[in-house]
Amino acid sequence: MLLMIGLEWLEELISYSIASTYLKNEVPVSLLIVSEVETGKSQVLKKFSEIESVIVLTKATAYGFLRDYLPQIQSRQKRTIIIPDLVQLTMGLNPNLYQQFIVLFNALVEEGIRNVSTGNISITLSEDIRVNLISALPKKELEDKRKLRKWQNIGFMSRMLPVSFSYDLLTIAEIFEYLYRDEFKKEEKIQLKLPKEDIEVTISVDLAKELTPYAIQLARVTKTYGFRHQRQLQTLCKARALLNGRTEVIREDVERIRFLAHWINLDFNEVPSNLFNQ
Repeated sequence: MLLMIGLEWLEELISYSIASTYLKNEVPVSLLIVSEVETGKSQVLKKFSEIESVIVLTKATAYGFLRDYLPQIQSRQKRTIIIPDLVQLTMGLNPNLYQQFIVLFNALVEEGIRNVSTGNISITLSEDIRVNLISALPKKELEDKRKLRKWQNIGFMSRMLPVSFSYDLLTIAEIFEYLYRDEFKKEEKIQLKLPKEDIEVTISVDLAKELTPYAIQLARVTKTYGFRHQRQLQTLCKARALLNGRTEVIREDVERIRFLAHWINLDFNEVPSNLFNQ
């Protein structure tokens, strides 16, 4: 399957995030992907649009989202919300509608929601509902310190596992070659082999401890203790095990998440041209 050059690792990480919604008794992992414009992050996200449990949003309000998708989320038919461009989705919303949207998803991706009041709609549910969110932002948006501070204050940044990247010069050259050959026209939608029901996957204490340095590193970015990030990294390991048909995390799962942790941060580390076969 062809992808935007150099983003095979991102496809892999998104796959684990989607699979995490099928883990029994786990909070699924949400991702906030940040890079410069024209780096292919939104295009990669759109490749997952045909997965049955995924909703792709390009324009929405909190009210419209609940009106259109609440029954499918309650039935667990839909479990993942993909927003290819968070800026485009909320562009033009007045401040109140924008705040309603962020607060709604802030609750949906962590604690879940049971009682909803957006100003336009009031809902009381019999049980909590929860989804995970995978979205992308251009780098310049995180340079808006006021917006970033608001997200940190309500806990949005720690709920979303941050992912960032940039390209080295050789990768940029390979992308141009990729475009010259029109290979981007051959790219296909991505499908995943997901279970029909939730499955419990376990991880040993010793393997979980190996993820702690990465959780602490993330905590410095989100200005938290890192507890939530520890859980998120463990959940990614479990999701990888699930996609590989196992109910227990093995060292290979942890090693792969540690490799992907090179971009699970806001350091904008480069994607080297020799990465493709790793």
